[in-house]
Amino acid sequence: MYIVINDFSGHPFQIQLSRELASRGFNVTHLFSKDIVGAKGNLTTADSDPDTLAIEGLTIGHDINRYNFLKRLVDERKYGQIVAQRILQLKPDIVICSNTPLDSLVSIRRVCRKRDIPFIFWLQDVLGIATRTVLSTKLGLVGRLIGEYYIALEKRLLRSSHHVIPISADFLEILNRWGVPNNRTSVINNWAPLDEIPKDSKANCWAIAHDLDQCPVVLYSGALGLKHNPTLLLDLAKNLDSVNPDARLVVISEGYGADWLREQNRKLGLRTLIQLPFQPFSELPRVLASADVLLAILEPEAGEFCVPSKVLSYMCVERPIVLAASAENLASKLLVQNQAGLVTAPNTPADFTSSVMNLLNNAATRSQMGQSARQYAEQTFDIKKIGDKFESILVKVLTDYREKQYP
Repeated sequence: MYIVINDFSGHPFQIQLSRELASRGFNVTHLFSKDIVGAKGNLTTADSDPDTLAIEGLTIGHDINRYNFLKRLVDERKYGQIVAQRILQLKPDIVICSNTPLDSLVSIRRVCRKRDIPFIFWLQDVLGIATRTVLSTKLGLVGRLIGEYYIALEKRLLRSSHHVIPISADFLEILNRWGVPNNRTSVINNWAPLDEIPKDSKANCWAIAHDLDQCPVVLYSGALGLKHNPTLLLDLAKNLDSVNPDARLVVISEGYGADWLREQNRKLGLRTLIQLPFQPFSELPRVLASADVLLAILEPEAGEFCVPSKVLSYMCVERPIVLAASAENLASKLLVQNQAGLVTAPNTPADFTSSVMNLLNNAATRSQMGQSARQYAEQTFDIKKIGDKFESILVKVLTDYREKQYP
């Protein structure tokens, strides 16, 4: 079987899945966008990788514009056209798409239909609903109408998929309401590549090189975009400057929010705030292990289904997490149910700062939450078992497709 896995964002666990499937003898080409600013997984072919794995970064010629709606639409459509062209050239037996914008999926789905290639929708978030929420807030009635268009588009793409893999059972109700048959859905929770993000000591070589081994460290690593609120980090840094000047808030990010935070720090001269660009994936275990507390942020309009991959990576390194997100969000539920961190409502800087300070001042709680997070990761992030689930789905979908079991 020849599989194309297109993961627009280039996240760590999708490429781990491609490696696992390739190790089982499947031919796998893993596609991702080189034009997205953000933390990525191990997307370089290694000597240990099987010959059946190919990794290709695709580009439209410039960074994809995430902050201008019309430019973003054009860029994402262009990316979809490039992926569609590669599918035509590669001639796979089956295609899986993850984290792929709806405007990109239109071209990809069209070429799969034209070339008689079964298509699997790996559903990470309900993008249409999230788009309607964001644009309604920004553009009023016009934004709501645009959002309704994307909801209709997403429904059509999901219903036309030969299989849908939602990341949580919480998706099943909306999929059922949108007309996706139950026998064409399989829930597989997201994970992080546990073997690539091992536990490490706080006083590791990365921490020592950045003078972070001997002080309390609060760390945020990831995108700071439209669904994040960098003012939470700024207020936290102000508080640390005032009450715990020996501590450091390390923000590893690039893009709009990081630029805004840097400008505010230039004006305020905060001693505790350190900003760094994205670090190589190979350094991620040491970067995260340097922290005493790890941070994640979601805006309310990000949607209840959105689970930042950073939260799953954080859980691997045995550190507690403070997440600013709605209580209904899947990541919030995950942390609360597993006692792996604290959750505060978004846009409540005082609560966010208070949660961080409480953990900094309580080593026993930090240790207990960190151990709970790691325990969840060890019990859940088994790539062999996850690979078995995906292999079973791939074989069944391709077999049923060839036997004309789909309408």
